[in-house]
Amino acid sequence: MKALHRIFVALTCFPVVLSLLLLPLLPERIPAHYNLYGEVDRWGSRLEVLLLPLCCFVGGLLWRRLVGKLSLVQPQNQKPMLIAGCSLLAALDALSLVILFYSFSAADVPQTGLLLPQLIYILLGLSLLPLGAAMPKVKRNGVLGLRTRWSMASDRCWELCQRAGGKSLLLTGVLIITGSQLIRNQLWLNLLPIVLLILDGIFCILYSYRVWKKYGS
Repeated sequence: MKALHRIFVALTCFPVVLSLLLLPLLPERIPAHYNLYGEVDRWGSRLEVLLLPLCCFVGGLLWRRLVGKLSLVQPQNQKPMLIAGCSLLAALDALSLVILFYSFSAADVPQTGLLLPQLIYILLGLSLLPLGAAMPKVKRNGVLGLRTRWSMASDRCWELCQRAGGKSLLLTGVLIITGSQLIRNQLWLNLLPIVLLILDGIFCILYSYRVWKKYGS
C-alpha cells in the first residue's frame, strides 16, 4: 500500500515539476487548441502548458483527501480507489507529455492529423483498463463504481453490478484502443470513444435494473 501511495504522489507532482522545468525552453507561442482535423485553430502563451499539470495536481490532492476520509469508514476501498486515481493521473500525465512535445515541435509540426487524437484515445482506453479491473473489488460506496439507485439497493446487487460493469469498462477500453488504431476517418475516430462510452453507460444502467428486479426488489 505504501508503494501505491508513493506512485500516486509521484503521478500527482510529476507533470507540474516537469512543465515548470521545461517552461523557459518553450517557444513564446504554442498550439493551444486543435480542431477535429488535427489543425491548430488557436495559439496561446507557453504558460498554458501549465493548465493541465495544475489540474492534475489539484485533482490528485482532492482525490487523496477523499480516499483518506473514505478509508476511515471503508478501509477495504482504499486500494481500489488509489488504483483508480493512479490510472487517471497516469493518463493525464501522459497527455501532458504529448502537449509538451507538440509545444516544442510547434514550428515544425503545426498540424497533427490523426496522430494527436489517436494518442489521446489510446491514453483514454488505457486509463479505463485498471478502472475496470478495480471495480469488482470496490465495496458499496457513494464515490467509485457502477452507482445507480438499483446497484445501491443491496450488497448483492452491488457486487453483481461491479463485476459486470468492470468487464464492460475493460471491453470499452480495449475497443477504444483498437479502434483508434484502425479508423482513418477523422469524424469516426472522434465519434468512436463517445459512442462506446455511451453504450457502456446504457448497458450498465440496464444491467443494474435487471439485477435489482431479480435480487433487490
